[in-house]
Amino acid sequence: MRVSGVLYIALGAAIAGFPAAAQEDSRDPLAELRKCSGIAENDARLACYDRQARLLLSAEESGEIEIVDREKAEKARKDLFGFSGVKVPFFDEGEGVEEIESTITRVARVGRDGWLITIEDGNAVWRITDPPMRFNAPRVGDKVTIKRGALTSYFIEVRTQLGVKAKRVE
Repeated sequence: MRVSGVLYIALGAAIAGFPAAAQEDSRDPLAELRKCSGIAENDARLACYDRQARLLLSAEESGEIEIVDREKAEKARKDLFGFSGVKVPFFDEGEGVEEIESTITRVARVGRDGWLITIEDGNAVWRITDPPMRFNAPRVGDKVTIKRGALTSYFIEVRTQLGVKAKRVE
């Protein structure tokens, strides 16, 4: 059977360990599954596939590993967009995402001229500080574009205004 698309496998085995039966051979369950294809004798190959499939399914059911498709991986990258220094295997700092477009779901004033905005994507909270004098206050329902800047900076464009510096806080 061939699985179409790329599957990312976040191995909780790195932290929690793969089931004891799988640890006899290797800590990488896919490597063990791949070894089965090298067995020439049909019954032995099938037995190997059955054993490794049971171990893999058992680990997935117990939460030790999770199989993540491209859509889930992209969502995780978007949800992490804006965090600096966060290291999660396979999803480091929203890697590969240069900008996101979303809608504001909550707005709160911070100080005289700062704003906290919450966006739909991942309920991310962004802080805008020191906006220009002519900055129009963000409102719930406004469309926003958040772009990665130089180093660890980010810029938020609210409606059609020029981008202002922002930082992800939650």
